Amino acid sequence: MEKTYLITSAWPYVNGSPHIGHIAGAYLPADIYKRYCNLKGRDSIYVSGSDMHGVPTITTAESMGKKPIEVAYYFDNVWRRVLSKFEINFDLYSTTEEENHKKMVQEIFLSLLSNGYISLGKETQPYCKNEKRFIPDRYVIGKCPRCGKENVKVGESCEECNKLNSFEDVIDPKCKICKSTPILKETENFFLELPKLESEIKNYLKTRKTSFRKDVYDLSIGFIKEGLKRRSITRDIEYGIPVPVKGYEHKVIYVWFEALIGYLSASEKLTKDWTKYWNSNSNILMFLGKDNIIFHTIILPAILIAYNKNINLPTNIIGNEYVLLEGRKMSKSDNHLLEAEYLIDNFGSDASRFYITYSMPENKDFNFTWKEFGQTYNSGLSSNIGNYIHRTLTFLQNNFNGEIKEGEIDKEDIEYIKQAFKNVEGYLENFEYQNTIKEILKLSDRANQRFNTLKIWESKDKDSMYTLMQYVYALCILLKPITPKAIEKLEEILHVKVTKYEYIPYTGKIGTPQILFPKIEDSRIQEETDKVK
Repeated sequence: MEKTYLITSAWPYVNGSPHIGHIAGAYLPADIYKRYCNLKGRDSIYVSGSDMHGVPTITTAESMGKKPIEVAYYFDNVWRRVLSKFEINFDLYSTTEEENHKKMVQEIFLSLLSNGYISLGKETQPYCKNEKRFIPDRYVIGKCPRCGKENVKVGESCEECNKLNSFEDVIDPKCKICKSTPILKETENFFLELPKLESEIKNYLKTRKTSFRKDVYDLSIGFIKEGLKRRSITRDIEYGIPVPVKGYEHKVIYVWFEALIGYLSASEKLTKDWTKYWNSNSNILMFLGKDNIIFHTIILPAILIAYNKNINLPTNIIGNEYVLLEGRKMSKSDNHLLEAEYLIDNFGSDASRFYITYSMPENKDFNFTWKEFGQTYNSGLSSNIGNYIHRTLTFLQNNFNGEIKEGEIDKEDIEYIKQAFKNVEGYLENFEYQNTIKEILKLSDRANQRFNTLKIWESKDKDSMYTLMQYVYALCILLKPITPKAIEKLEEILHVKVTKYEYIPYTGKIGTPQILFPKIEDSRIQEETDKVK
């Protein structure tokens, strides 16, 4: 039976516009892989959506004097617009406000409750005396006790050391709203009984030791070695999905439990055959930033195991590192941030996607610098690849009436092209995007060398022209998942539609050549560099 592929990106909090860290961490690598799957003819779907109930949305709404749902829908539209500009093509981009999502969350909650994986108990939660209410964990900030980072949020991973911090952990906790010191006050909540699932989660992780990236595996196995504790999954707030238990409707299901179920609900909303993407025959591939790793390697598998053991667990968690801007961590409060929409609106999707792919934060943080952005694009995509394609097409148009007929090609050239396809395939299967770009650039280097060694401008030899056009077509196919907008133009010029990931000889009559990757002026890059300073 043919494998199915479920591709997902982490669901964003919709309390602001996406920045380049979001794109590099979760959305672009998933989109490239999905486009690659399409060319391979795989039965695949790509789903994600907006986390409408996240506490950050509540915080933003309060600061704006608006209702959380208003803010959520506003930024949901912003995210959809920006992702579309980046050419991120989902099969479905959903939200946690969808009725089928709410129904599924409550159904899974009740199932786990009846099977003993959710229990009722008392615990202390942050309580602000000034606000006279329980406040969400994220409303409490303090210093990380392990690395000393300031303003870490309770209940989330520290951005510096990637460890989860409880209220008791953080030093000098403060209420984010009024800056007073919260207290812990007893309340009754429902808990996910993680200790009951610890052995199964540990066994699951061991089966993924060779497939997970080393950092993802080490972080996850290290977390579970500390011993799993039960975690409360309800909160005393008004905004969210109500607890479906009589007498507790005033509580909501906490977002870290609820939003994870969005992968299931989005699949269900997309297709009636959604279960085939969650069974043992499916590859489930999840792309996310490293601050989300534990929720996807520990919490999500726990929920799935407790709910239905026939549901397949994630095949791979592709956790990416952070993106820095000019050597510093991005910060909205410090106005040190590069919003994705600004990058796209000023430099286009092809340049943006190429540079981010070239520098993908696979195993270490990616430091975005304007100087490197300009140099990488101009030297790699514009001068190397783009110039080769343009001068080859122009020569064909001017000297062969734009028509390429079947000809002879050296065996060495054919083997080089086929090997490039094989290498790129291997890199994409292992989510090695930097190596993917390097291999494509290597093929383009070879193409430029052949243009010079064949001396087409002197010989005007038909076989030489045929050879050079095979490199053009190979680059067209290999770049299709990475720079789709420009490749659409190239397909129009070549009068082809690339639908398969395979090299076949190109023949045909081309249209009018055009520059696909125009150079970015150094002065324009300097302008952006000066702004950051």
